[in-house]
Amino acid sequence: MEHLPDIRGRARDTRARWGKATLMAASVELIGAALFQIIAASTSTPLAVASTFAAVQYATKYLSGGHLNPAVSLAAAGSGHMRWSTGGLYALVQVIGALLGALLQAFLIPSSHIGHESAGCISPGSDVSSYQLFGWELLLCFLFVMVQYAALFVRPGHGDAAPLASAVALYAILASVGNLTGGSPVNPARTIASSLVFNCHTYAAWVYLAGQLAAAALAACCAVMWHGTGPYYGSNERHESGEGGGLLAGLAPGGESGGDRDATFAPCGKL
Repeated sequence: MEHLPDIRGRARDTRARWGKATLMAASVELIGAALFQIIAASTSTPLAVASTFAAVQYATKYLSGGHLNPAVSLAAAGSGHMRWSTGGLYALVQVIGALLGALLQAFLIPSSHIGHESAGCISPGSDVSSYQLFGWELLLCFLFVMVQYAALFVRPGHGDAAPLASAVALYAILASVGNLTGGSPVNPARTIASSLVFNCHTYAAWVYLAGQLAAAALAACCAVMWHGTGPYYGSNERHESGEGGGLLAGLAPGGESGGDRDATFAPCGKL
């Protein structure tokens, strides 16, 4: 019994460290989403948008995991590769970051005006039906999220090349059928931000969002089948050394609590 206070104290310290790391990582995701919104909205070329995402992901990868997309964070939470609390927080701050980025965009880009269609607005092709748009968003966002699984969440991962893999996937998506989807970056945060701030074809925003969120759910299911569940799947975290490493697993890239786990698998920053 005399050791119980120490055990409880260590548990409190562990929760406090996890909380600080999560908040730090969330702030990184917020800023990263804002940067992606501002810079990518200034261009419509697939290569520029894809390279912008890669650059921001390189800047944030070892601090927050570099998700920058609610579909990625929610899918990771659904498959157990993140806690739901962390995945939900990530998705929320990514949307807030994109909204802030869109507001800044209105001041930094001459052609952008709040309440009016501006740079970065997306709309489907004139002959594309809502069902077709939903189908394309589902397929393309699914592809992008599965690339993120391979790059960020499951072994062997892509290490420092993960942002390049993301850029290739995003470029392929935008360059192949961008004329049908309106150049959608398959990112719910950007869809919401552009729709709310610039009133960008709000009639289609719901179709974009439905396809993107359905893709996240489908990707989570496929990840469980193909890669197995993550360490946070279900109500109990796995404590085996090869399956997550307990409460701090994945929170410390290159840190002591992460063991020999590659930094690619870190949803949060170094403690």
